[in-house]
Formats: sequence, C-alpha cells, structure tokens
Amino acid sequence: MLPGRLRHLTPHVVACLVVAVAGCQPAVREDRTIVFGPDGVAAFQHGRNGVFVTDAATGKPRQIYEPGADDLATSPPAWDPAGKRMVFAVARPVDGNRYEPMGDAPADGRRYPGVPVRYTCWLHDPAGAGGRPEKLFEATCGHAGSVAAGLAVCWHPDGQRLDYVDQPTPNQHRVFAFDLTARGVEPVPLPAAEHVALGSRPAGRHRAAVLGGAEGQSGLWVEEVPGGGWWRVPNSAPETARLEELRRLRPQWSPDGKKVAFVAGATLRVCDTATRQTDTWFHAERPSHDFTRPPHLSDGLHWHPDGTRVGLIDGTRLGLVGPTGWLGTLSDSPVVSFAGWEATGRRMAYVTTEPLPYAAAFPHHKLPAAEAGAPAPDLSITAGLWATLFAPNPAARTAVWFAGAGGGTPRKVVSGVRATFPHWSPTEPRLSVWLTVEPPYRLTPGARVGMRPGDPAALIDAETGDLVWLPVNGSEHAQIGHVELRLGRIDAALRRFDEAAAGLPPAGPADWMFFRAVALRKAGREADSVDAGRRFVPPAATARGEQDRMLLSLMASRVRVPEGDIFQARHRFAAEAFASLEMAAEGIEFLRREFAEARSDRDRLSASVALCQVLLLADRRAEYADHVVDELLPLAARVFPTAGRDREAVSGAIAVTVLPLAVTEFTAPLPDRLVRRVCERVGASPAGEDDVGFAYQLVLRASARRLGEAALAERAGARLATHPARSRWELSAGGEVDIACLLRIRVGLLLPELLGEALRGAFGE
Repeated sequence: MLPGRLRHLTPHVVACLVVAVAGCQPAVREDRTIVFGPDGVAAFQHGRNGVFVTDAATGKPRQIYEPGADDLATSPPAWDPAGKRMVFAVARPVDGNRYEPMGDAPADGRRYPGVPVRYTCWLHDPAGAGGRPEKLFEATCGHAGSVAAGLAVCWHPDGQRLDYVDQPTPNQHRVFAFDLTARGVEPVPLPAAEHVALGSRPAGRHRAAVLGGAEGQSGLWVEEVPGGGWWRVPNSAPETARLEELRRLRPQWSPDGKKVAFVAGATLRVCDTATRQTDTWFHAERPSHDFTRPPHLSDGLHWHPDGTRVGLIDGTRLGLVGPTGWLGTLSDSPVVSFAGWEATGRRMAYVTTEPLPYAAAFPHHKLPAAEAGAPAPDLSITAGLWATLFAPNPAARTAVWFAGAGGGTPRKVVSGVRATFPHWSPTEPRLSVWLTVEPPYRLTPGARVGMRPGDPAALIDAETGDLVWLPVNGSEHAQIGHVELRLGRIDAALRRFDEAAAGLPPAGPADWMFFRAVALRKAGREADSVDAGRRFVPPAATARGEQDRMLLSLMASRVRVPEGDIFQARHRFAAEAFASLEMAAEGIEFLRREFAEARSDRDRLSASVALCQVLLLADRRAEYADHVVDELLPLAARVFPTAGRDREAVSGAIAVTVLPLAVTEFTAPLPDRLVRRVCERVGASPAGEDDVGFAYQLVLRASARRLGEAALAERAGARLATHPARSRWELSAGGEVDIACLLRIRVGLLLPELLGEALRGAFGE
C-alpha cells in the first residue's frame, strides 16, 4: 500500500528524485569541525549548547559562549596560525524574526536557509584575563549559511588580521580586513560579488576567496603573502553564484604551497601557482542512486604528504589521484568521510559504512535481478526487510579507521555509531570527531517521535586508539551510556547514566531513563530499574510530520500521506531503542509485557504491531505467526471499526504487518500446522474492501497454496482480482507478493521522509 501515485515509483526513480531535489538546494550545510589549539585543547560549536573549549588540565569542555534567544547560526571556531587565539562568529536574522531549528542537529550538519543575517565576530584568547571572548566587529551577509559553514571570517596568514565578508549594499558582498592591533578596517582589493566564500590558508602564505555572481570576475582568487597581489585562478568560475557551490570550490593547498586543488562541478582541477596554469586531474564517476547521499568530491579532498597526489572520495571509493587520473584505492570498504593524513604523514584516517544489525536475517541473495540498464537493488534499504514497518537508517552505523600513509594495516578504532567531521590535530596524532547515536531502524509511518539521536564530541588517540568523550550536558552523558550499554559494559553505562541523572531534579523524567532502566535490570537492580522506568517519558511529538506532508503537497498535489499513527509513543521508542541496543530479545519481552498490561485495545494494538515488527526483525517467524493468529487478527477486528480518523493508518499498518505471511520465501520454514492455523484464522476474518481485507486475501491465497487447497486458493485469487483496494497495491507479475513487492512497499513507506528530508535540505530547516 503506497501513498497516491507514488506507488509507481521504483527505488531508482525515487532516489533520482531525492538527489535532484537536493542537488538544486540553495541551503548551506554547517561546518561542525572540532579544531585543535594550544596545548592540544579542542574547540567546537555545539548549536544551541554554545561554543566550548576543553580545559588544558582536565580535558573537559568549558562553555565560553552561551547562545542568545536571537542567535541563528554559529561558525566553527578558527585558531590563528600560531595556535594562540581563536575566533568564531554568531549570526542573528536581520529581520528580527525567530528561525527556530527543529530537533537535534543532523549528524552531518544542519542546512541553513538564505536568511540575511548580521553577525558578530568574537575573539577568544586563553591567555587573556577572564577567559571570556571579546567582541571584535559586526558585519552583514545575505545568507545564514555563510556564517554556519565558516565562510564569512578567516585568519590572515600573518595572524594579526582577519579577512571577513560584509554586505555594504543589497545583493553585493565585499571582503574587508580587520586589524587586531589597530582595531581598524580596510577594504580588500577584490571585486564585489553576489556571494563570497573565504578559504585562506592561515598556516601558509596564501589568502583565498571564491566569488560568485561577480559578472566576468567570478571564480577562485588567491594572493601570496606578503604583497603578491590577487589573481584569479584559470578555469575556476562557478556555474552558479549559490553559496554551497562556492563552498565546494574552496582550495586545498599542497604542502609546499605551490599547487592549489579545487573541485569544479564533478572535476578535480589543480593550478600550478608558478605558471598559473590549471589542469584537470580527475572527473568523478556518477554515483549510484541509492538511499544514502554520497559525499561530494570536495568533502574529503586532501593532499598526500608528498605533494604530488591528492586523496579523495569518488562515490564511496577512497583513492589517490594524480595528474594522470585515478592512481588506486586506499580502502576496500565503502568510505563516507576522509580526514586525510596526520601532521607527520605517517598515517591516515577515514570513516566507512557498516552493516546494520539484524540485516543478516534477510536473504540478500534472493533479491530480484535488476532489469536491463537499471542499477542493482540498493542493499541499504533491504536490511530487515521482513520487518515491513521498520525503515532502515543506512547512515546509522559507521566505523573510524586508522591506516598507514598508503592505506596499509588498517585498524578499526570506533564502530557502531555515526562518525562525522573527522579532523586531525595539526601538531599531534589525535583525531577529533562527532559520534552520533542514531537508531538503525525507525518505525514508519507516523510522526518522528521515537528514539532521538544524540552526538557527543570525541577525541581519538591515533597511537593507542583511546577514545575521550567530550559531553557538554547530562543528555550527552546518557548517549555515551547508551553506547556502553550496547557494548555490554554495564558498570560504565550506569556511571554515565548517574552523571546524566545528577542534572535532573529529584524524580525528574527523561527519555533516556528508558536506557537507564535497561542497564539497571542488566545489573540485577530490579527495584531501581522499575523506578527508572517510571521516569521514562518519550519525546514529545513535533510538527515535522505535518511539515513533511505540506512540503510533499507543494511538490506534487496528488501525493497523499495517511494521517494518524497506530503506535503509542512509548512503543515506538522502545522498538527503536531495543533495535539500536541490538537487544531484540529484551525488546520482545518488554513489548509482550506492554501488550499484557495494556488498558485499552488501542494501546494493545500498538504494542502488538510493534512486537510483530521486532519479531520479524529478529527473524523469529514462528513466534510472529503465532502472535498474528492468536492476538493481532482478533484485536484488529475489534479496533478497526472504531479507528475514526486513524482508520487509514491502522488499516495500512495491519495490512503491511501481516504481509510477510503472503511471501513464499518467508513461510517456507514454517510447519504446516502453523500455516493451517494462519489459513483458518485469516479465512474467518472479515473480507473488507480496504487494505486490511486485501492483505488478508493475499495471505489466504498463499496459505491455501502451501497446504494444497486449490479451490480455496482459487476463490481468494478471484476476490483479489476484483478487490477495490487492488489499485493501491503494486504487486509483482501475476498479482504475486514476493521480495520485490516488499521492497516497493518499503520504498513507499520511506518516501515521505526521504522527500521531506530532501526538501528541508533544499530550503533549510
């Protein structure tokens, strides 16, 4: 059952649509890089939490800036060339309106819309009195993303000045320099442009700026300091003036400063600063259209320490590129992020994707063959396919690797979380990274009120592999506790949950109390576990689901997303949480208790469907079939007639939940006696004209065939041929339900969220 005309879209077509929407985005992604300063301290901006610098003695993060109610975006911190002083910028909307971001920041950075802002540049000097930042100057720019992505302010290579972008007249930006000694401002001799992205190299001798919308003078401009004069790099003009495209054009300098690499469109170009000649070194392959967005060619661009080659990610393959093109791969695994080489050049770091838990329960080898000319089915959306309402989150599980300079002797140091923005210290063998805890599966459809993500900052020692977390509040301690709990380190998890609880009032509620209750039960502290369970309150519903529906309706008026939600918030949270903890057995036990203790049939139906989905995820087919026969079908018969406005959501959820029983590959291991019970129960259920009735007939036909009851199978087939709901289902050839059919249904259930994410990315959150 797919919404509206979207049932006719294949995974390939849907993915192309998502990529196309995202590809035309005017929004700009923030830069959340954690940077290193004097004595190895780390600094980072953490959205609404503020700006932090780690204490040189304790290593713990200390807040140096607390956001105000009007603050919209904060830039990543930037240390001067000597690593002594740090600047950051904070932007507020010019119109005075509030542009509240929704929920937690995406792990790969929030997308900011083209809101004109006035920003303040702040200076943090650890050696200064008081340790609080000093306000330097204010300026205006036409896009909040200019500040959020760190494009508006950068250090001059002399360490005594700051280049910054200002908007003296509408739609025209210019570059100015602020002198920290004289506290004066002077214009930089560059043309005015619609947008400007600064990209100087503070540790070297070059200044750089990318201009867009500067008529015939758009492109990458550079100056060698001191006094070299600005000049425009040949073949660097952007196709558009959009800020995100200018950001991707920012240069990467070779170690000796004689060459500058940049990405224009899908090509890697390198300019020799001596000859001022630009050559094309590489043209990226067109990435496969799957449901994970591959990194842009510019995202992981780094010069090799020898200065003759560059490392980059093409699609998901990490390799080296030279003047003759692709020179070879550096990793056998799909790579999503590349940090380049450490300061000594002895090792490199990168992030790879990892399989989702419970993915092995689905027989990938039985996927349908791709049609001629079409890409193979994307395995990222087939994980746990029997669990028809569990949408996989392909980006949820990654691993951080260290390897030798040439990619040899790779060593995995962190796994099981989503790692983003890896960044080497310029002086030490340490890597900074954000480690986000995300559920590997989400229950669909409905509002996104399940398990929320959380992302503490972290540092990794490349010599020892030791991981140092940098939590800034109790919720982040709880997220670390989640990681420890999943790894089976119960004592460490409980210490983190105790840290988190210390920030709550007595008996105060929190969503992460769910995980604390699980850890306490694992530790044998049953009474404490019950108390923590009472303090568990699932996240409140947000308006995001409704906003997704509005965005979809604007894009295609015939798109229809069912209203209502079959799941209670606690059941949705629990199902996603236990899948994330890789504790399906405990999740099944919890949902069985919820089912038994439910006070109403609606609550019981919510627990029942969630239980079925976890049983399917864990591939416990016989238990699932027993529960469908004994509990779900009778319960559905009682609830469905009184479902009211949720009737469509209830019908679709029940229909899709029982659908695996109509797939031959799924029921093959089930004993005949169980299949007969299914056949009898479904045959006795009301043969309605809705999606539930249609699904029941599909299951009845499959069961009758399995039992050799040809007449019963024929009667079910006849009802299916004329069923009013048939037009809403895209069955496989001959009206069959097979794995390809399940895949299409999953795509339909994923589509509203996929397109909603793409449109939010296009127009900003």
